[in-house]
Amino acid sequence: MSAAGLPEANICSYFPSFFFFSWHFFLRALVVRPEQKSLSLEEIVIVDLKPDEILVEIVTSGICHTDLLAMDGILPMLSPGVLGHEGTGRVSKVGEGVHHLSPGDQDMLSYSSCGSCDHCQSQHTSYCEGLRARNSSGTRPDGSSALMSTSGDRLFGHWFGQSSFSKHAVVKVSSAVRLAPEIDLATLPPMGCGLMTGAGAVFKTLDVQSGTSLAVFGVGAERLDLAFALGATHTFNNVQVDDVSGKIRQHTGSVGVQYALDCTGVATVIRTMVNSLALRGKGAFVGTPSSAPTVELDILSHLFGGKQYIGSMLGDSSNQVLIPYLLELHQMGEFPVERLVTHYEVKDYEMAFADGMGRLSKLCCTGRRCGFCAMSTSIGICCLVIRN
Repeated sequence: MSAAGLPEANICSYFPSFFFFSWHFFLRALVVRPEQKSLSLEEIVIVDLKPDEILVEIVTSGICHTDLLAMDGILPMLSPGVLGHEGTGRVSKVGEGVHHLSPGDQDMLSYSSCGSCDHCQSQHTSYCEGLRARNSSGTRPDGSSALMSTSGDRLFGHWFGQSSFSKHAVVKVSSAVRLAPEIDLATLPPMGCGLMTGAGAVFKTLDVQSGTSLAVFGVGAERLDLAFALGATHTFNNVQVDDVSGKIRQHTGSVGVQYALDCTGVATVIRTMVNSLALRGKGAFVGTPSSAPTVELDILSHLFGGKQYIGSMLGDSSNQVLIPYLLELHQMGEFPVERLVTHYEVKDYEMAFADGMGRLSKLCCTGRRCGFCAMSTSIGICCLVIRN
C-alpha cells in the first residue's frame, strides 16, 4: 500500500500521467480531430521542458495552408492534436541548454532543424535530415510529447517545432527567431512559414534578378486585383483564358518568362508553368499536391531549352537568416504584408478557419526586385490572434 492508502500497482490509474512530471500547467488550445472534421477550444496540459526548448506565450498565430491540409486529413497526423506553426510571442521560460534567449524576449516562430547535419551546416536548414521527425511527426525526435489532454492522454504536437494554436507553446530553440523589443507583436504579420516560403522561393531558390520577368501560378482569381495593386504587371484568370502560356508569351515578346513559381501542386498547372518558361528559364514549386502527385514533362524541351524545374521546401532558406531580412524589408516598406493579413480573436476561430479555406489571402510581395508579384500560397489567410 502507498502512503495515501492506494494499491502500489494501480497508483497511475488514480492520477493523470502529467502529475508525474516535474512541472505542468493547464492552458487553452485549439484541438483538432481530422477524422471528425472538428476543431474545438479546449483545456490541455503542457508538461516537461527539454534543455533545447523554450516556453513561449503566444500572441498571434497565422493559419497556413499546411494546417488546413492536416485538418482535412490530406497530410497525416495523429488525432487529437494541436497544430499551428506561424506563431509570435514572448519567452516565458527557457531550457537549461538555452543561453541566447531569456524570459521576456520577443520571438517569431518557424520550423525546427537539427543544426548539425550537412544541410544545416551549409545554411540549407529547410532540408535538414531530421526535418520530418522535428516538424511533422507529432512528437519530439525522441518520441516524447509535451502536450497532454486533461485526462493524461498524449496529444499530437510539436508541429513545426511549436504547435502555436495554443496560449503557450513548447518550442524548439531552432524554431525561434528573436525580435527587437520595440516590435508590436499584435500587428506583426507571421512570417515563419507561408510568407517565408514564397519570399525564399523568389529570393533564393529562383534568385530572381532585377529587371527580369516572373510568373506566379495559383494566386487565385479573387486575389488578382490585389496582386496587380502590389506590383504585378499583368494578371490572367485561367477560367477566362484558354491558353495561359500563350498569353504569357504574348506579353513577353514571344520568349516566355525567365522565372516562374507554382503555388498549387496541380499537374496541369505545373505543365503550363514549364511551357511558359523562356530558354534557360527556371521554374520552382512550393504547392503541396492534394492528389495525383506526379507530372509528365517534355524531356527534350528541357534538354534543348536548358529549362530547370525544381522544388523549394520552405524557400530553401534558414529561418534565422531570411526572417530578419524580411523584417528589414517590411520596415523599409518594401514587404507590405500587413495589407494581406486579417486578424481574428480566438473566440472567432471557426470564422477564421472558414475564411482560410479560400475567401481571404496571405500573400508574399517581392518588393522592387522585379515587375511581377510573387505569392506565397494559393490558399491561406489571416493572422489568428490568440488572446485570453
